[in-house]
Amino acid sequence: MTELPSEAWRGWYPALYKFRELGSRATQIVENLQLYFAPIRDMTDRTEVGAQLIIPEDQSKVVKHLDEYLSVLKENRAFEYKLFQKQMARYHDDIMAPFRASRRNARVLDFDARIKQATQLIADARAADGPAAVHHLQTFYESIRKGLPEAAVCCLAKVPKAPKMWEEYANQHRGVCFEFSDRIFAKEKKIAKVLI
Repeated sequence: MTELPSEAWRGWYPALYKFRELGSRATQIVENLQLYFAPIRDMTDRTEVGAQLIIPEDQSKVVKHLDEYLSVLKENRAFEYKLFQKQMARYHDDIMAPFRASRRNARVLDFDARIKQATQLIADARAADGPAAVHHLQTFYESIRKGLPEAAVCCLAKVPKAPKMWEEYANQHRGVCFEFSDRIFAKEKKIAKVLI
């Protein structure tokens, strides 16, 4: 891999990586800073997002499943809150820091709402008998599944040295890998690095 010089991001931003074969979609990224989001209904491998859901029949397994979901939500919230604190700490150097932090805080508040919902689901599942607990889990997943046909997916990786990603998305290691800040979905987009 050869690293081409480009604008460096502030060191505390987490990076995300997009692998592409050389062609029009890679050109879109460079020229327009646009990423392609594939509609789920058009994806060739829907198993990545539409895997069959197997709901456990046992109440204790339902509760365990929801506990794991709650644990992931709390972990993600802690990560977002840590980034929020880092952004707020920069307010002396960056007049826009509180604005950026407010967007991060909105994510933290969203996680708070989801944690509250998951906590209530767990309480309901514990209070219910076996079939009612399973029904709570089915209702929860059905609410998520309803929005999937309209959703779109953009695959990103956390590391640039991912052989499977280079093979699958970058034309058998002959494409490129773009590094973005986690702010990739903000209005102001910049490519941090291009790896070839």
